Amino acid sequence: QDKIEDLLSKKILSGNFEKNQVIEIRAEEI
Repeated sequence: QDKIEDLLSKKILSGNFEKNQVIEIRAEEI
């Protein structure tokens, strides 16, 4: 169970990181 939770948390963190990168790129375009 711990391993699965770690994988899920890592996916959530990486997903948030990708979203932040997209927001930064869009901000630069404006």
